Amino acid sequence: IDKRSRAKVYEFIGNEEYEFGDISREVENRRREWVKDFLGEEAAANYQFGDITKKALTGFTGKDEYEFGDVTKKLMGDLFGKRKRGGK
Repeated sequence: IDKRSRAKVYEFIGNEEYEFGDISREVENRRREWVKDFLGEEAAANYQFGDITKKALTGFTGKDEYEFGDVTKKLMGDLFGKRKRGGK
């Protein structure tokens, strides 16, 4: 088990010598790359907590700015179609 665990750690961190914190640094590096790929390089450089959620919501709702209830409206519209107003 020890050999397999060491091999997996070395494979993950890309180094034959493990130092305390190497796994955390590798996770952070991979997170940064993922954010850059998902948001784009400029947006990733200015990333703030919540940017990914905001992008996902705007992609889902089709609106540039999220307002309370947008997700529910989108889901209900997709499930039941557009509501007719005025009894028509």
